[in-house]
Amino acid sequence: MSKSKRPVLFTSDAVMYEMDNGWFYFVSTTADHIAVYGHPIFYTRFNPYCKPAKSENDVPAQIIHKTKQILSKLPVQAAISAFQRYAPFEGVNNPFPAMLSRA
Repeated sequence: MSKSKRPVLFTSDAVMYEMDNGWFYFVSTTADHIAVYGHPIFYTRFNPYCKPAKSENDVPAQIIHKTKQILSKLPVQAAISAFQRYAPFEGVNNPFPAMLSRA
């Protein structure tokens, strides 16, 4: 399993982590899987109420603690069908940040 680099977004019960494999893992305390996104913008289009995080200090400690535990236990799953062809995401380069920077 990849290691998290830093939190990127958070809500009252979830954190999106930028992972060292280049993908973005959305870890919710209420879900039964970890949703994988190609870029944070894909999530913010559906939830405009999430907050940006520059470091772990921006996210409440209890949410960080819970999501870090969940990160090591739950399976990963593509959040959007366009990402399914890249599963299982380990060892596969994330093409979406480069695509979005050209747009």
